[in-house]
Amino acid sequence: MARTPLRPGKPGNIIVTAFDAEGTKLESGPITRKVPGADTYQARARAGIAEGVTKQVQGSRASTPTKAKQALQDRIDALVAEAEEQAEARKYAGVPREWTAFAKNHREYVLSDDADYSDGTQRIYREALDRYFLEPGHRFDGRRLDDITHGELRDWLQDIANTRGNGAAHTAGSLLGVIYRRALAYGVVTADPAARLGKVKRSRRTEDRLRLEAEAKAKAEGKELRAETDHQRALSREDIARLFAHLEGSKVAKRNSMVDIALVMFGTGLRIGEALALTWEHVHLKGSRPSVTVAATVVRKEGTGLYLQPHTKTANGMRTVPIAPALASVLEARKVKDRERARLEESWNPLGLVFPSERGTIRDTSNIHNRFRKAFDHEAVSLEWATPHAFRRTYATNLLLNGESPVAVAALLGHTDPAFTLKTYGDWKSTPDIAGTVLEGLFSVTADTKAVTKAVTEGRTVEQIEA
Repeated sequence: MARTPLRPGKPGNIIVTAFDAEGTKLESGPITRKVPGADTYQARARAGIAEGVTKQVQGSRASTPTKAKQALQDRIDALVAEAEEQAEARKYAGVPREWTAFAKNHREYVLSDDADYSDGTQRIYREALDRYFLEPGHRFDGRRLDDITHGELRDWLQDIANTRGNGAAHTAGSLLGVIYRRALAYGVVTADPAARLGKVKRSRRTEDRLRLEAEAKAKAEGKELRAETDHQRALSREDIARLFAHLEGSKVAKRNSMVDIALVMFGTGLRIGEALALTWEHVHLKGSRPSVTVAATVVRKEGTGLYLQPHTKTANGMRTVPIAPALASVLEARKVKDRERARLEESWNPLGLVFPSERGTIRDTSNIHNRFRKAFDHEAVSLEWATPHAFRRTYATNLLLNGESPVAVAALLGHTDPAFTLKTYGDWKSTPDIAGTVLEGLFSVTADTKAVTKAVTEGRTVEQIEA
């Protein structure tokens, strides 16, 4: 009959041997009490050392049988710990400990299926690794990860912020945290010097110097100085009024469905890739509670081109967002036009996209992003600091100012952590007028405002307004 496997750290039958003062064996067996004339005791047993591995183990001599058994257990525990260390060392024997080598190893990991990153995240991390971690002559090249201090890492991120911008420092800092957590898991480091680095931003002196240099360069070239993008700012009522007045009169905006795209992003908080990936299958217009389901995002992949990635940035990004009846009316009108064209053109919009290109294919997020940037830069709009992400920020800020809980807003935005939502969208100090304008309505209504914009503002349907 086969022996029952012993789990690591567990002994089998323990045999205790009693010795006199001369070292002569007096008795051996399952001794539990002192033996007359015995001076020392020693215990031995077959014990589990690792999964599937057993070994005969003998403890050191002790003054009593109980202490001898404890000495045996101490010896078994030491052998188990040693076996675990050896197994760990074998498992990660090929993991490098030097900065550049580990960064290259991490790059391979990021692009592998094991990482389970989306194509968009893979691209961002790959580009960041190449740009910030693997650049030739890197200051940490040749250094071991466990030899680099917290202060050195912060100084490096500060230099990135000063020379390449706060956004670059944020990306590099996020990736640095991921790398060191992975190194910690592999036993490459025993402590994480990247922990609690905090938010690294350009110093005020650097900001002032760079601004003066940019102003001097623009003046010398006879150009206007472009405002830096501000990711901490939402749009006010007046900002939105100017933007929509321009979009509604622009042929380029009309050709690219920019009014409807902006309305959907304002009304749902969707990211631009999520909005462009919407299909009619995931737009629910019937019933008393219209909504859209976020189930994909537009991604460009090398060798593949544009495609709908069947998941979003995070697992929480897969969500259903309620929409106002007025926005549902906008989408219903758009759906009718799409169906009419499909009847005329058999190959039109095979994916059933809500916002297909003029050829019925997936729209490029970069192209739409750049077209919105040009609209923001237009002299009649004068929002040079804004990007399409300002639509999402305005949606979130409006909800928070109206008393929605951070938990609910996080769910609508597809965030995992409500604290992140508050941290990212709960600071409207940089937009002091938003509390006095957004609460009055997302859109400014005038006699010249077009019906679609009025509908979204006043909560009525387009048909009601045009009647």
